[in-house]
Amino acid sequence: MNPTATASTMRIAPLLRLSGNCPPRRTAFPAGASLASGAAQQAIEQHVRVLVEDRVATRIFAKDASLWGPEAESEAAIRLGWVEAAAVSRALVGGILELRDAFRAEGVSRIVLCGMGGSSLAPEVIAGTAGVGL
Repeated sequence: MNPTATASTMRIAPLLRLSGNCPPRRTAFPAGASLASGAAQQAIEQHVRVLVEDRVATRIFAKDASLWGPEAESEAAIRLGWVEAAAVSRALVGGILELRDAFRAEGVSRIVLCGMGGSSLAPEVIAGTAGVGL
């Protein structure tokens, strides 16, 4: 196990549950300025330095399941495919557009995609509902 995994896990676990509310990406940011305030700014000051030192972002994109700790490592190991989503899904665009056009030709104007939990659980729910394997 990575020697920083336990310390990182303790520090990152609450942050991994955060989602959304991110400001748009900027190309330039004035020195000393902050987009956050209050509790968000306190969290940045308290956690970001350690997250950078522990190389958390790099380790997530390297699919390092040890970040989630020993009890969750085996489950995390099968749930990190999303880190390649941008590269892997690019090849699917043509087929998706063809499918869209086929549905439009049949008069379909709306599709509802339902899922639960994280993005990796949605395909499992859909496949289970449809009675097909992944």
